[in-house]
Amino acid sequence: MIGDTRSEVVNTLADTVTALRVAHPTRVAVEGRSAAGKTTFADDLAAAVRARGREVIRATIDDFHHPGHKDRSQRGAWTPRSYYDEGYDYDAFRDLLLQPLGPGGSRRCRPALFDAFHDAWLPEECRVVGDEAVAIIDGAFL
Repeated sequence: MIGDTRSEVVNTLADTVTALRVAHPTRVAVEGRSAAGKTTFADDLAAAVRARGREVIRATIDDFHHPGHKDRSQRGAWTPRSYYDEGYDYDAFRDLLLQPLGPGGSRRCRPALFDAFHDAWLPEECRVVGDEAVAIIDGAFL
């Protein structure tokens, strides 16, 4: 029963998202606390939106951490406030992903910047998307 309900929620949300008509890519945030299932839900939603014929940009705020995040996490050095203030590069997230997909944006976006697991910068890989694209982004503190 739970599986059916989840599928219904994902499909209803995919229908709602793909019915939206704006003059730029639709940006969808899947927000919640750590380990709440955001990534899995966002992946399921992305698959459902793709199945409806829409281009999808799948991104996560976790690919916009600052260098040293993994070490600091392993040491337990984060508080909720410091994690919000210092855990993510929100300027890069906004400038490289959100603004290019918004009104008047170039449609050339970079969905990932930093690999926090390996504590390494990712190669610069940009995507150019159409106005009908849907960006599905998961993360905490979106």
